[in-house]
Amino acid sequence: MDNEAIPQLIEQLSDSNGLRRQEAREALVEIGAPALPYITQAAANNRKRPRWEAAKALATMAEPSSVPTLTELLDDPESDIRWLAAEGLLAIGSRSLPAVLDALVQKPESTGLRRAAHHVLDGTVRRDAELSEVLVPIMEALGDTQPASVIPPKAEEALERLDSLSG
Repeated sequence: MDNEAIPQLIEQLSDSNGLRRQEAREALVEIGAPALPYITQAAANNRKRPRWEAAKALATMAEPSSVPTLTELLDDPESDIRWLAAEGLLAIGSRSLPAVLDALVQKPESTGLRRAAHHVLDGTVRRDAELSEVLVPIMEALGDTQPASVIPPKAEEALERLDSLSG
């Protein structure tokens, strides 16, 4: 597919026809890296439909360079977009953890972010039990009963422990 088609494909992510949206999204995924900046812009759209399609494309592509955008989408007002973003971060793997933990430090009061981040952390622990010791304390703090003030220190502690594991 020609890279010149990218703007038109991005526009089709807003189409009322679901099949047309799906075909555009799949074409963008096939184009790959050259389409990422455009998909990232679509992820910031005010309308749900193009945001959802962009999140789905980014989750499918699982490109490490999309971690910042996917992390932002963990705080989306729409739960299905948060879920797609979490799935994309899980597909990228443990490289996405610092961004997720940092988001929790920055916005601990966001219930949607807390739930989506929990999904990422839980999925990571299920795939890599060695990270359990690092991530379980922050996962426990993400429960709805914990005050938001508990989360930043736990997230920072997890970040430090991750850093020491990789260092």
